[in-house]
This record gives sequence, structure tokens and C-alpha cells, in this order.
Amino acid sequence: MITFLFWNLKRKNRLAVLGRLVKKHGIDMIMLAESSLGITDVLLELNSGDDSSSFHYNPGNCERIAIY
Repeated sequence: MITFLFWNLKRKNRLAVLGRLVKKHGIDMIMLAESSLGITDVLLELNSGDDSSSFHYNPGNCERIAIY
């Protein structure tokens, strides 16, 4: 079963928390609203560690929601 995480960050830097949530709950798809985090920073955080995570950024039509 695919696990989704949708989070409205309200322009706050929650990169470390995001990384822990993804690893703890085995998240497969992430949608971040109102994120001020850089795409590269998010990908480095999500793809780091011992697990076999392989997140990619998927650009869409909505500038306020980032999908990984």
C-alpha cells in the first residue's frame, strides 16, 4: 500500500522533522504546501540514510505544492 504525506509547512523550515517522519512511517509520496525549502535540500534529506529511498521532484502546474 502506498503511503502519502501532505503537509502545509507555512513557510517554516521543518527539513529535519520531514526526514524523520518519512523514515519512521515509510512514506512513499510527499506533497508539501507553502514550502520555503529548496528542492535540492529536500531531495538530499529524503534520499540520505541507510534505507533504499529514491525520491524525485515532480514539477506540476501549482507553484504552492511540491510533490516528491
